[in-house]
Amino acid sequence: MTRQVAQPAAALPIVPRALSPGTLLLDRYQVEAALGQGGMGVVYRALDQQTGQPVAVKTFFAPPGMEEGQRRFQREFRALMRLQHPRIVRVFDYGEANGLPFYVMEFIAGQDLGGLRRSRGGRLPIREITAISLQLCDALAYIHAHGIIHRDLKPSNVMLENGQLPTSNLSIKLVDFGLAKLSDVSIELTQSGIMLGTVAYMSPDQAQAMPIDARSDLYSLGVVLYELASGQLPFSGDTPVAVIIQHISQDPPPLRSLDPALPADFEALVLSLLAKHPGQRPPSAEAVLNALSNLTSLTAPAPVEIAAAPRADAVFRAGLIGRQAELERLTKCLEQAWAGEGQLMTLEGEAGVGKTRLATEMGGQVRLRGGQRLVGACHETERVPYAPIAEWVSDALSHGDDLEALVSGLEPELARLVPRLVQTNAAATGDGLDPQQAKLRFFDAVTRLLTRLSERKPLMLLMDDLQWADDATLELLHYLIRN
Repeated sequence: MTRQVAQPAAALPIVPRALSPGTLLLDRYQVEAALGQGGMGVVYRALDQQTGQPVAVKTFFAPPGMEEGQRRFQREFRALMRLQHPRIVRVFDYGEANGLPFYVMEFIAGQDLGGLRRSRGGRLPIREITAISLQLCDALAYIHAHGIIHRDLKPSNVMLENGQLPTSNLSIKLVDFGLAKLSDVSIELTQSGIMLGTVAYMSPDQAQAMPIDARSDLYSLGVVLYELASGQLPFSGDTPVAVIIQHISQDPPPLRSLDPALPADFEALVLSLLAKHPGQRPPSAEAVLNALSNLTSLTAPAPVEIAAAPRADAVFRAGLIGRQAELERLTKCLEQAWAGEGQLMTLEGEAGVGKTRLATEMGGQVRLRGGQRLVGACHETERVPYAPIAEWVSDALSHGDDLEALVSGLEPELARLVPRLVQTNAAATGDGLDPQQAKLRFFDAVTRLLTRLSERKPLMLLMDDLQWADDATLELLHYLIRN
């Protein structure tokens, strides 16, 4: 068997497309310099010419085999747009420059948690670890309540706004959402140089491509705490595969065998986070936060009020308060749709009154009755043609059975929404047609796909924040309604 030795991150090639200093993005953000490079993009420092403040610009490029990456990069931006928390990086804008997608986020001048550990001789005192961990658990609890799993929690993704100040003033920001989400384990294993640091913090469930939940992030948190307290990782090896095997099958050395001065309760908490099976870990970030609070005199961060936010993959179990009349009307429409009579429903109202929550409740009922729900969203800061309908199609093809029959004859047109379909049929779309005819053929292909889906099981199409839809999306939506 050939051994693949990990290469240092510095050996990575320069990204194929880069932003030059002076580049002006969205007529507002002027690129100044590159801050760092990852496996799929670069982060730049830029100047917001409207406010005079520095910002960070994160770009993405798709490696071979990752043609869906740009759509997932857009979803990362949308996920961050939903989050408003003092310990989570803020995002401001999204766009493309010469085909290179990017988003703009707040600039954090401090160092990351790994840099702090190295500057302190490789490890931190237990009081500093706890002060940082309380804030980190607060941030994790918030994102998990919003249905988001970070999937790439590690010291380099925890920024310290004032990294060398006393413990009482340490303030963290959780950054870099979505990189682990953009790739699967097989891709990570081929990118040995940069991904070794990622697999060092990866849960056994994620490493084995099993379904994961918030407890996967808690395992990664356990690795971070172990490293901060001991000065070493619980598992290490020459290759990503060697590290992953240890995550799956080996127990780490007990923390107090490395430092007998560490509190026994702290060791027990960290080892519980590092349990191989998710069911043996603490149930939530809140539980970890409470356990940490009991180990120290430090006060847990004040909770941030969590607004109701829909999860695309969840069925709400709680009752819907104050919307019973509307829910009954929607349920009646649902009954008519189940009987074969399609319905168009619009929910109108001021922001924050619960429109999305109500629609998501209906989606949950559809799924409980054996139907299929497809969700797309329009965004004020991102007017990408057909974007919410592309989300419908992508979601349908990701979960549908017998994909070949589902898209048969439609591949060239649907490839405008799902680029990977072009591999299944190389015929060009729109050959010999004028633009209007080509557009109608594209519209018809989307209609036929959704019709095929509805013939298999009842179908609910949800488009959120329709007021931000672009003209192309509205035109296609009008075509779907009429046909």
